[in-house]
Amino acid sequence: MNVPKPCYEYVLQIGNRDTFGGELDNGKAEEIFRETADSIRSKTEGAIEWFQIAVHFDEKDGTPHMHMAGIPYATGCKRGLSTQVSMGGALKALGLERLPDLQNLMMSELEKAAAAHGIERRLMDCDRKHLDVTEYQQAMRDYNELTDRIEQKRSRVAELDRDIKGKERTVARLDRSIETKTKRLASELDGRFY
Repeated sequence: MNVPKPCYEYVLQIGNRDTFGGELDNGKAEEIFRETADSIRSKTEGAIEWFQIAVHFDEKDGTPHMHMAGIPYATGCKRGLSTQVSMGGALKALGLERLPDLQNLMMSELEKAAAAHGIERRLMDCDRKHLDVTEYQQAMRDYNELTDRIEQKRSRVAELDRDIKGKERTVARLDRSIETKTKRLASELDGRFY
């Protein structure tokens, strides 16, 4: 039997211990997280019931971060209860296709709230989009394939460089031979005309 996961938790963070600091104090971070949580609640209303939102300033050498825990649900279900726990149904209600799309929506809301307070994405230390497992595995296969192709190209370039150097030596040797023969021929011709 396929039992749905009853709850999802997300952790949203601004920067890391190297980037957090001078431009952002705990009060401003709390404001940003409050605005982010309000915006996420608004955008996911009718699909996810956020039952716990907590901002932490507790990690030594860490940065403030917000935990959001929610229950995704679908309404209008034909079998069983009319409202059921369902991430798939929640995503559909939100017009999203995959779980990474929800994660990207949440990060986008954090980014907007941070930008409104003068904190740009570069300081948030995360500019990549979320991938699901299948996408990640394909990205890694593509990466490994490209790495192999680059290494093959490098080997081929090194081989061609060796060939070019060998041909340059041959051309230099032939140039010297032609120069020597030209001088000899010129010398022989000079001797015949006197």
